[in-house]
Amino acid sequence: MREFITGYDTKDYSFFTGAKEILNDKAINFLSASNVRYLLDYTNNSNIFVRKWTKANLIKEVYKDSDITIYEIIKYKPRFYFPDKVIKTTKNQLEIMRKKEFDPNKTIVINSDKEKILDQTMNCLRKTNILEYTGDIIKMDIKNNCGESYLFIANTYFPGWVAYLNGKKILIEKANFSFQAIKIPQGEFSLKLVYFPQSFKYGLFLSFISFFILILTVLLGKL
Repeated sequence: MREFITGYDTKDYSFFTGAKEILNDKAINFLSASNVRYLLDYTNNSNIFVRKWTKANLIKEVYKDSDITIYEIIKYKPRFYFPDKVIKTTKNQLEIMRKKEFDPNKTIVINSDKEKILDQTMNCLRKTNILEYTGDIIKMDIKNNCGESYLFIANTYFPGWVAYLNGKKILIEKANFSFQAIKIPQGEFSLKLVYFPQSFKYGLFLSFISFFILILTVLLGKL
């Protein structure tokens, strides 16, 4: 759950990312922008959106049996990428995302104390190189020749994630209502994200206390 919670159920046409209002024809854009590669359909191709997306070559059938059809989203985005545009807003992010012109494949929304739009389409080099990827640790090298930019991460914005840029703790911002974004300065950096929830810290502390009490009890019993 800490890594990804997005899903699309073709039975009731509902797109979920913590908000049931992002639905209908735009769902395919949110799915592809969220690094979703496969779509499961239990409706035997009776879903109007599945038929429309297939006809438009947005998805293609890769598996089918009597119970389920699996489609691949053709132009799904990578899990880490620099979007073309960043909207910084004082409003609720969903207000921006519900607008007809909003394209999640090119734009992310983050909260700010002032309204601002950042253009990240300049012709320069932004590159990520993934070194390690597990459920709890992500490591990558980043080269950014374009000035201060935002990196979108299609992981759930979930308590417990901590980010370090060249060993220094940095802020993980909430983007597109459910996901993560990190501000990357110009230059070359090592980025590390670690999942270390508060509950795990409490567990370690209680285990240490229990172990200390056990040792103390054994030592006192020998006196």
